Amino acid sequence: GRSPSAVAPQTLPSLLVSTSRSADGRTHWLHLLDYGAPLGERGPQVAMPVLRDIPVILPLPEGGRPASATLIRPGAEPQPLEMQPGAEGVRVTVPEMSVYALVEVQVEPGVRPDAPLLAADEARSRRQRAGEAVRLTAAGETLELRPVAEDGDAPMAELPPGLRYASPWYVRVEQAGALVVDTWAFGKDGGRPVRLRLVDMAGAPVAAATGGRGTASQTDRVWSEATEVVLMAPHAGVYLLLADAGGNHYRIRPRCAQAAVECHAARPLHTGDNRPLGPLYFWVPNGCEAFTISALARQEGETCRLVVRDPFGRELVNEAGEMDERQNFRLQVLTTGRGRAWSFTIGPGDTGFQDDVIIMLEGVPPLVAESPGRLLVPVE
Repeated sequence: GRSPSAVAPQTLPSLLVSTSRSADGRTHWLHLLDYGAPLGERGPQVAMPVLRDIPVILPLPEGGRPASATLIRPGAEPQPLEMQPGAEGVRVTVPEMSVYALVEVQVEPGVRPDAPLLAADEARSRRQRAGEAVRLTAAGETLELRPVAEDGDAPMAELPPGLRYASPWYVRVEQAGALVVDTWAFGKDGGRPVRLRLVDMAGAPVAAATGGRGTASQTDRVWSEATEVVLMAPHAGVYLLLADAGGNHYRIRPRCAQAAVECHAARPLHTGDNRPLGPLYFWVPNGCEAFTISALARQEGETCRLVVRDPFGRELVNEAGEMDERQNFRLQVLTTGRGRAWSFTIGPGDTGFQDDVIIMLEGVPPLVAESPGRLLVPVE
């Protein structure tokens, strides 16, 4: 409901909008990234796309009013923007951007107008579209998620996977009340904490909190101690849990019945672990005859070993190497392997070092969990 973007997701589907603010709360930033831009094909023959006249709303805390808004773009002079303050925050229009733009808003103490920036029916419509944009979909239909009925639940590893950047999780809580999430952070990006947002499956924000701040030192790179973050769930059911720590490495483990993270081309599992990782489990549904798992470790010197096992523990993939280009492994599924949980592990290769590794699933539900019993899968 307080989404910073006033742009309908289907209008600019490649536009990512996020917010941040200074420690003293006097400066707020609105980040706009066109992740559909062909950055891997830059050159005189490839023109960067230009987006124009983008209306956005920056949420502001109560007791603060906008004093100025400035558009900052690479290679351009800062440009003042006209502002429309309102109950939700401030609305500005970005006249033009290519790939990336930043809106900086200075805030001073004061009272904003009570008039909302979005009419009630428009706000509801945007909440619905935002909800549709963040949930797993198939052929335009929102998928209902259910837990897996799996016998012989495997124990979880001592630590959850170390991830980077934003990752969408789906969690199932069995009763209303406190959802506790253990968080860890690795201070590679200025000691930025792990930010968590809980969103219901209708797209409405439910709760937000931070925890697990790593050290700000660029030389003393150590993991923080586990920090408990509490998010209040208003009712039992499935929620979307958005986790982000910027460029930091972070881990989260929700203390709930099920918790699974997305793992597909649009939102891959991006791990920064330098230790063996997994096993991590995914679901191969009934009727699945084949699926693809892909691995990518594009930085020079970074390698990995990918091992994929069927439900009976048999190794079907055991490949190690640089993987500078995306490596696709197509696996055939026998009848006995359908309707079961499979797994993969990531470890160091024979040479180089393990660090940034990206994993993607295609042809199966793109959700990964630490044990079969914590999986959520679409209702068949």
